[in-house]
Amino acid sequence: MRERFEPVLESATSVDEEPDYYRVSEAALNYDMPAYSPLPRLFDFSGRLSLSRYWLFHVPFVFVIPTALIVFLVLGLQHQLVVMGIALAVVLLVSCLLFCSLLMRRARDLGWSPIWGVIAALLPVLGTLVLLLLVVLPGRERSNHFGSPNPPMSRLAKVLLGLLVLGAFAASFLLAFYLPQYLPTTLVGELNVFTDAPETAVP
Repeated sequence: MRERFEPVLESATSVDEEPDYYRVSEAALNYDMPAYSPLPRLFDFSGRLSLSRYWLFHVPFVFVIPTALIVFLVLGLQHQLVVMGIALAVVLLVSCLLFCSLLMRRARDLGWSPIWGVIAALLPVLGTLVLLLLVVLPGRERSNHFGSPNPPMSRLAKVLLGLLVLGAFAASFLLAFYLPQYLPTTLVGELNVFTDAPETAVP
């Protein structure tokens, strides 16, 4: 009895399975996916920074905390001018570096050169105009040659940002109202000790 052989199509494809040429490339999907870091990169001079995250980092770390430290140093070290001067210089230097870092990353978020961030932080006239643009204009939503955009902020972060902005305005009002009433009786009097030289009789 002869055996019957039937041809089998091994390359047959299931109806539910799509050919490879219909599948979207994973590289195209991952191109616009932002790289997310859960920890804030405060002193990082690379990458991009969205407008909302700029204000979230700028208000506490550039305005509130340094201002509070300066007030405590002025009131606590009012009789030690040398130590107070060194401490104030350190606080201002750290704040300036952080400010430059945030502005450079904001410039990259807009697609600009990071040099504009340095100009906004250091130059008085032109830098002020650039600074206004950096702190108002939102960044590009798509990736540019500086990297991917930041992911959207959560609702809790937005509420925290609003509270920080309100706290910054309240702190500015309190400093403008109370601090000038105290400084003339302390620092000015201490500085006069070094500036007012005793009169000597001319022979």
